[in-house]
Amino acid sequence: MLNFMNSIPVFPQFLPLCLEMEQELHPLLKNSCQGISEFSFPSLLIHQEKYQYEISNFNNRYYILKGNQHNASFFSILGAIPSKEEIQAIFDYFGANYFWKNMDKAQYESLASFLETQGFSILEDRNNEDYLYERQTLAELKGKALHKKKTHVNNFEKNYQFSVKPLTKDRVSQAKAILQQIGRA
Repeated sequence: MLNFMNSIPVFPQFLPLCLEMEQELHPLLKNSCQGISEFSFPSLLIHQEKYQYEISNFNNRYYILKGNQHNASFFSILGAIPSKEEIQAIFDYFGANYFWKNMDKAQYESLASFLETQGFSILEDRNNEDYLYERQTLAELKGKALHKKKTHVNNFEKNYQFSVKPLTKDRVSQAKAILQQIGRA
């Protein structure tokens, strides 16, 4: 069972995602078995303005995140697998104007046949799949496959003054402020 602290409203009410929700969301996102990298609190916060994220809690079991991407509205379910009745309530609320983005493997395995019998199609989105790299490969950025990433790094190093510092407990608030600034850029 998740520890809901009530900073996030109960469905169908939503609030824009904000830094003050971190204490409530971080434990779920950190321990999530979904394996979806976008669902870390820093990642959600940095993309808040881009996707206009809003969030709600559903029956103190999981969270519903909604947003917009390329003029299309979507929702994602973070946490437990919804029951068929809950899925129906969610689709009744959102209607045909929203799509379910980032359905995880456990959600798919539990709900795919039900959703298909309800007339929904589940499509793989290769543009939103994660790619894994070995740490050494990312550190060196060698080879043709990583040339574009290396070019970005070289341009950054050429055009900006920067320093690299360890993320210690006394720098956490600064790091969060930077994430919010990046999200506004």
